[in-house]
Amino acid sequence: MCGGNGGGAFGGWGQNVAVIPGISYDFSVWARTEGWHSNPRAVMLVDFKNANGTIILTDTADIFTGTKPNPNIWRKFSMTSNPAPAAAVTATFAVRGNAGSPLFDDVVVIASGPNPDFNFDKTVNLLDGSQLSSTWQVNSGQIEYNSVYDLDENGIIDLSDLEIFA
Repeated sequence: MCGGNGGGAFGGWGQNVAVIPGISYDFSVWARTEGWHSNPRAVMLVDFKNANGTIILTDTADIFTGTKPNPNIWRKFSMTSNPAPAAAVTATFAVRGNAGSPLFDDVVVIASGPNPDFNFDKTVNLLDGSQLSSTWQVNSGQIEYNSVYDLDENGIIDLSDLEIFA
């Protein structure tokens, strides 16, 4: 993926992804440069959107800003987003750079931390709560234990997991 077009405009890549409210996302990209002008800039950007497509939260992280990075050397840049707001249904994950040929590769987006959407229907609701309750007070030494429901990873499905779920 290539960046700017030499005329000062930003260029880059973006993808809309379904998100789960309350979940943060790890976002990474490999980037390098060629021929930056004197004030380079490239950013990682996450725009969380509601059902109407309106942006309700934006997270950004600088890749390059203000100084010329070493050209032709690939480096990995990463960020973890804020948790998706309660009204978020999608997010646009993007990398952008201004004039001077920023190059992007291997963009990765994954959910970070515990995911209480146990049935993967993109909604955390009573169906997920029912699954959590079916393993209530089960610990890692028992055959019924499933680490998916141990949201705080302490080895037992207990009140702290319910608090994270809520």
